[in-house]
This record gives sequence, C-alpha cells and structure tokens, in this order.
Amino acid sequence: MLLRQFTSLAAILVLWACLALQSAFAAPSKPIGPDIEDYNPPYANDAAVLAWQSAYASGDQVAAERLARARLAIVQRNRPRDVFAILEARFMLGVTLNASGRKTEAEGEFRDGLSWLTKQLAPHPRLRHRSDMSKLALDWARYFEIQLLENLRSQGRLREAAQYQSIIPAALRPVPSDSPEAEVVGIGSLGGIATNLDLGTNSRVRLNDTEAVKRQQLMAQVQKAAKAMDKPGYYEAWKAVLDFDELRHGPAGEQIGYDLVRIAQAALDLGNHVEARTLGGRAETIAMKGEDTSNQLAAALSVQARALEAGGTAAAAEPLLRRALSLRYQDRNPWLKLDLAANLFAQGRLEESEAAYRDSLSISGLPPATREQVQIFAGFLALKQSAYARGMADYRTVCRASAEQAAQAARGSRATFTATHSDEALRDCAIRQALADWDWAQAGGGEASSDTPDALRDEAFMAAQLARSDPSAQALAKAGARAVASRSGVGAQLIEYDQAIAERDRLGAAPPEDWLNALYVPFPAEQQSRLDQLNARIAVLSGQLSTAAPRFWDLRFPQPLSIAAIRARSGPDANLLRPDETVISFMIPSDGRQGLVFAVSKDAAAWARLPFDRAELVSMINALRAQIDPRAYGLGAKSVDVGIGQRGFERSLAWKLYHGLFGDKAIQSVIAAKPNWIIVPSGPLTTLPPSLLLTAPPEAGTEGDFDTEALRRSPWLVRSKALTLLPSISSLRTVRQILAHERRVATDPLIALVDPSFSETAAASSVQASPTRAFATIFRDGLPDVAFLRTLPHLAHAKEEGTALKSVLGAATGSVLFGRAASKDALMTRNLSGALAHVRVIAFATHGFAAGQGDGAAEPMLVLSAAARPEDWVLRASDAAGLNLNAEWVILSGCNTASPDAGVADGLSGFARAFFFAGANSLLVSHWRLDDEIAARLVPSTFQYQRRHPGTSKAQALRHAMLDIIDDPKLDAAHPAFWAPFTLIGEPQ
Repeated sequence: MLLRQFTSLAAILVLWACLALQSAFAAPSKPIGPDIEDYNPPYANDAAVLAWQSAYASGDQVAAERLARARLAIVQRNRPRDVFAILEARFMLGVTLNASGRKTEAEGEFRDGLSWLTKQLAPHPRLRHRSDMSKLALDWARYFEIQLLENLRSQGRLREAAQYQSIIPAALRPVPSDSPEAEVVGIGSLGGIATNLDLGTNSRVRLNDTEAVKRQQLMAQVQKAAKAMDKPGYYEAWKAVLDFDELRHGPAGEQIGYDLVRIAQAALDLGNHVEARTLGGRAETIAMKGEDTSNQLAAALSVQARALEAGGTAAAAEPLLRRALSLRYQDRNPWLKLDLAANLFAQGRLEESEAAYRDSLSISGLPPATREQVQIFAGFLALKQSAYARGMADYRTVCRASAEQAAQAARGSRATFTATHSDEALRDCAIRQALADWDWAQAGGGEASSDTPDALRDEAFMAAQLARSDPSAQALAKAGARAVASRSGVGAQLIEYDQAIAERDRLGAAPPEDWLNALYVPFPAEQQSRLDQLNARIAVLSGQLSTAAPRFWDLRFPQPLSIAAIRARSGPDANLLRPDETVISFMIPSDGRQGLVFAVSKDAAAWARLPFDRAELVSMINALRAQIDPRAYGLGAKSVDVGIGQRGFERSLAWKLYHGLFGDKAIQSVIAAKPNWIIVPSGPLTTLPPSLLLTAPPEAGTEGDFDTEALRRSPWLVRSKALTLLPSISSLRTVRQILAHERRVATDPLIALVDPSFSETAAASSVQASPTRAFATIFRDGLPDVAFLRTLPHLAHAKEEGTALKSVLGAATGSVLFGRAASKDALMTRNLSGALAHVRVIAFATHGFAAGQGDGAAEPMLVLSAAARPEDWVLRASDAAGLNLNAEWVILSGCNTASPDAGVADGLSGFARAFFFAGANSLLVSHWRLDDEIAARLVPSTFQYQRRHPGTSKAQALRHAMLDIIDDPKLDAAHPAFWAPFTLIGEPQ
C-alpha cells in the first residue's frame, strides 16, 4: 500500500504540498495582514507547480523532464544553501525519470539526492533536537529511500532492495518511539521498509493518448489564466479540469479533492464565499475518506475558514483552522499558522495574533520575502499595543536585511535604474520604520541611548532616505563614481563594466523574480557560454574598480547621510552645508499615510508629521497647476485652453500648502532665518515649483486672485528665500565633494541651440510664431511624426534669449546656433570632438515634450532643427545621457522639461537624470509652457545679476530675476504662470 501511495500522481501531489510548503493548497490566498502585500499569491504558485504537474499527469515526460531540470538549475544557481529547495527539485527530476522508464538515470538521481542530503546535514547533530528541521530532513530522506527501493525492484534487483541498508546518518534518524519528541517528529523507524513493500500493481488511473492530450490542454488553460492574472478565466479553467477528472476518477476520487480546493480558492478570489464554503466542505468529505490525507484535509478546512472570514464570521472560522493545525504534520505548517494569525487579527485579538505570527517564524518553509513580511506585521502588531521596543526591533532587523539585499542587487545585477523587488521591499520597510520612529518619539521614546527622541529622529532621517527612489539621484551618483574611477585610472574598466552589465541584462541573465518558476527555460548553450564569459569578466572588472578606487561602490550606490554629517563644522563633511543654508527633505508614502518633513541646518535639526497624505497633496498641487496651465500633465484636458496666466491663482490654497509643508513650529525654528533653502521633494512635490507658495495668508480675498497688483504684492516664498531642489540628501555629497573636486574649469562660456528651423529647406518657416514653447503628441509608430514637426511654429523670442546670453557671458561669435544650425548633428559633432566638455553654459530654447506625451514618447525630448532621419529631429533624454559635459549650467528653456518620466511619479525630470549623468552641475528646467517673451528675459537676467553681483549664488540670481519680472509694472506678469515655471536643480552656488 505504501509503495502504491508514493508512485501515484495523487500521492506525488500530497508529497508536494507536505514538503514544499509553498503549494497554493496550504498558502494563504489573502494578504498576510491588512496592509502587507502578499508577494506569493496563489496564481504565481500555481503557474510554477502546475506546469510540471500538467506534463507529468498527461504523460508528457519530455516536457516534465525539461521543467524539472529547469527548476533544479534555478535553485542550484540562486539558492545554493537551500537544502530542501534543491532536494525538492531533485525529487521532481527523479520521479519524472522513473515514470519515463529511464530507471538507471532515476536511480542515480535518488542516490545522489540521498548522498547530498547526508553531506549537507550530517555535520549538524543539533538537528536531532530541532523537531521542525529534523522532521523535514527525515521526510525527505524517507521519501528518497522509498523511491530508490521501488526503482531497484522495478529493475528486477529484488535481493538488492531487500538487503538495502539506510544511509541516513544517526544524527538525522528518529528519536526512540517512547521519547516525547517522537510524536512531534512523527516518522518512526525505517527498519522493515524493504521487507514490507507491497509488490502489487500501480493503482494510478492511466490516461490513453487522447485523454492525456485533452487534460494537458485543460491544464494549459489553467496556466494561461494564472500567468495573465485572469481570475474569472482561472476559475472556469479549473472547473473544466474538475469535469474531466470526475469522468476519469469518479465524483469522490482523491484527485477531485484537490480540484475542489483549487476552485474554492478561485471562487474566493472572485468574492463568492458561499460557493467556496460549499466546495471546501465537499473536499473535506473526500479527504475524510482517504488515507494519510492530512494535507488535503487541512487545505479543505483552511479554504472553508477563509470563506467564513470573507462572509464576516471570523470567529466561526477559528475552530476550523485550529482543527486543521491539529492534523498530522500540520502543526508545523507555517501557512496554516499565518491563516490563524490573520484570523485572530480580524477578531481584534492583537496579542494572540502577534504570538501566532511569531510562531510561524519559528517554522521552516516560508520564503525569505514572506518571512520579512510576517516579521514586519508582527512588529506592526506590537506597535499597535504600544510595545515600541519589541516592534522597532522587528522593523530594524528587516530593514537592515532589505538594505543589504538591495545593495547587493544594485551592485551586480543591473545597469539601468529599474526598480526591483528588493528595492520595493526596502522602501516599504523604511517608510514603516520612519513612521514608527515618529510615533515612539511622540510617546517619549525608550531608555536606551538609541531610543531617545533625538536618536529616533536621526534614525528616521536615514530611513526616509532609503524610502526614496529617484532615478535622478542615481544618475548623479553614477556621475560622481565615474569621475572618481577616471581619476583613479580605471575609467576604461568602468566603461567596459557597464557595457558588460548591459549586455548581460539584454541576454536575460537576471534571476527570475520567482526562483521556483517552472516555466523558466534554460539558456541555449551558446547564450549560456556568453553569459559565463560576461560573468567572469564582470567579476574581474569589479575587483579592479574596487582595488584602484576603494570608495567607488560607496559613491556609485551612496548610503544615506546622517544629520551629524550634514551639521559637521569640521572634518571632511564640513562643506556639505553652508551656515546660511538649510536642507528640507520630505517623505511622502504612496498610500493613505501622512508623511514626514525634516529640516537640518548647521545650528539645529527638526522633524514633523505632515498634515496631508499623498492623495490630498496631489489634489492641491493639481488644482494650482490647472490654474496656471491646464494642458500641463494633461490637467484640465476637457476645458478650453485660454492660455497660460489667463486664469486667477488661488493664493489661499498656495498658503495652505506652504503652511502644511513648512509651517510646523519645530520646522520653522530651523528654517526661518536661513535665506537659502535646499529642498529634497518627494512624490507629487516634484511637479510644483515651491517659489509660488505663499508664506502668509493673502490679502484682498478671492478677488485679488485675479488682480495683477494684488498678485504682485503677495508674499511669495521667492521674495524671501532662494530655492534649489536636489534629488536626494546624498546628492549633497556628490555635488559638493566628489564632482566639485573633479570638475575642470570650462574655458568656453556658452553654446546655445535656439529657435530651430522645422523645415528641411533653407527657407524660413511660414508657420506663425508661437507665444509659448508648447508640447503635443508628436509620435507615430514609434518615430517622430515629421509631418507634425513641420507644422511647429518658430519661437520669435528664443533667438533674442540666445543673443542676450551671448552678450552677458561674453561668448564668441558662433556660440549661438539658430535655425538650421540648431541641429542634433551640430551638438553631437561638438561632443565627439570634445569641445562640448569645455563649455560652461549649455542652453536650449525650443519646444519640449514630456515623457509619455504621444505614441512612443517613452522619454522626454527637445525638438531641434529638421534632419534627414526622423529620430535626428529630436534630442531624447537618452541622447543627452551620452554627452560628455563639464557644464556649470544646463538650461532647458522648453516646455515641461521638469516633468518626471512617464510612470515615475516620485522622480525629478528625465532630463535632470540624463544631464546629471552626462556631467552637468546644475540644471534650470521648466514645469509648464513658457511665455516666449518672458523666458527670453528671465534667463539672461539671471546671468546678468550674477555678473553685476560677483559671488552671488545661482539660486539667488534666479530669485532676483523672478522678482524683476513680478515687480515690473510694464510687463503685467505678476501671475506665477509667467515668472515661476523655472526650477534650479543641483548645486545652488
């Protein structure tokens, strides 16, 4: 009987649920907690397991072998220390080879698995006293030996099978049957297995060829729906499988129980808890009639419990979960423990729920990401009970681990700025830690020196930096690291390293997010050979970079700056902040939680909880932007475009926003007296220039919102403060220590590309001049739409802007390129010759396009003069990133050049990222359509003020240029739409 059990498909599936502990039968189909994302949903697990199950069940052993070998290759490469994961994959391969008749190969797999297990675990005698680990190790050893004995028998080697001696080491053998541990381990002696083997025929229901093909097709539909996250399709696909299996096995067959559990889970995901309860009850009845079906029964009870919870009766679900946990082996099933913990939480029993979550952590079998989530939620429950020390210990443990994982992933796995799972986990943990620090500090903190209110503030400041994800900051860090590598003589090695990383990424070498993905296909031999070469070369280059420039990796992936470092008055960090400056940083969570604001100067530091959540900030900022330029970011798309500055400006809302962001008394005590503010925005704050906020309630009521004189007299923030944005706190070190040290003196004052010609002929464009530097949809089939570009109007005042810059900066003739000369080819020619690296100010005055505006516009771009090829009409952000610059200023005097990349709401401009990476020190970028005449005056006035007042910072010069626009009665340009579009990003000095 025992032999038949383990050679049937149903028994293999039982074993799978018992040993892998990641099957959807046992895994919870709901989040671990109310605000913890479930990174291991049932659909992902189904897609991984069902592919092999489908092939195995239908008799397609070729596909089953491929999938099993792929699984083994993945775990051996990505999880070399995960003993049980590797055993699981070996077992899959062994039973597949056995089923395909390749008995000798299967025997080798079983013997290798046993030998490998003993070598890995035998040196650890303490396993004997770890009931969870010893039970799991013994389970695997027992199942491998059972399969080996059946394999020998099937080869006719009966005597060898009968005389087989267990090779399981004594440290892993079960304790005596009269020991208190025996019941927990639940294995018993292996003695007599060989002599008690049932030599009867296999009881598995065989499928003929037609049936095998049919079931494989049905399972393919299940996999397709699972991969597409198609919940209704997944439900219907499983029902079709059930109909098929009932015809083959009858309505009460063991396989039917598994099908019913799957369908019940799918019904729950569709919100049908009544049907899920009924299906789970039927599965329970089938399981009760079977032999050794504790896993199936536990799954049936668990799905019924979740159905009751979904129906609002959590208390009624608890007995079912406790009954499931009382079954054989199930007390060590972490997924059931998590089900119980979530159930207790739903009942409001926080202390018991926390204990159950912690209990699940003591059991092996949870994937690392899930363990982190569980520990985070256990900490959350502790904090809810005001047990701050216990809860913060959990947060600190997980955040440290997440930070290390993110750092390792960043240093070796990718060359782009794409977020990974480890990045997301780190950001989530860091936000939780920072907010918990705030709560504990408000409660008075703890007794330890690390838990005082000031220490908690400093810890939260560091955590908030980890919670950020700004590609511009990463680009700036890469530029700094590149400069250090060049100075250290390994610039060429860095270029080769980046190229090798990029090629490896293109070849798909990054490990799959789900390391148990059964759909993973091994690389072809030629591709794998190239990957091996790249990995070897990357390792060599990485070592050369570390040896020649020991600080290289710390610079490329900078760690958060501490408050102590920023406030330092001596030592290497003394220049991070000047005495007249303050740095103000925001942390804006992406959900409904209110964030934090930090302010640091040489004299003091403070923090405060923001009164707005992200949605409220987005609403207020969008309202203000819509009053300035409805077309920007697609706001007010259905309204009539009356032009910029033609609407009133709700000053009371601008005051409310200022007061919420900067008005806290503790924050004001740090920033009020400082004339120069360096702001590190987050989330929606990156889309609004802070200069247009009001520092006091406006006068003249709502009528003044439409009155030029009232607008002119308004207490704009720019009247009292010079404002600069940085993409991250760590950027202070990059711009003031690394790049400042590496920057060469630029000898050429200016290169300006202004008012390009949008006609392929030398004749001037007949299109009427535009009063604004605007954007529109310019792409067709992934390339710039030349027909549309020809209709772009020239900018009448852009040439004036370039000429004024030439005069102010004392630039030579030929430094201003306009018309046909303002071409991408001209820019790239200067870059290739190295001339561009000697220019101090690089300016563009043309039409700009934000990322995501138009078919194919995946990145922002500037339109330059007409060219033979459509792609040469525009300068994309990716083109800009390839430039070699040494510029003090890059001026992007085009529409919306400050907008974040499409889909990256937390980042500064894609242009900012590109030009920082190219080597720019500071950027002047715009947030909306520019008035052509005002832009032509404001930009040169900034440089004019610096020339008249030597030593004036860039930020102060821009501030005075803005005030000149506001206060000039001849311009009628007091509305912020005219004077506030520009933001300075980077070094303010």
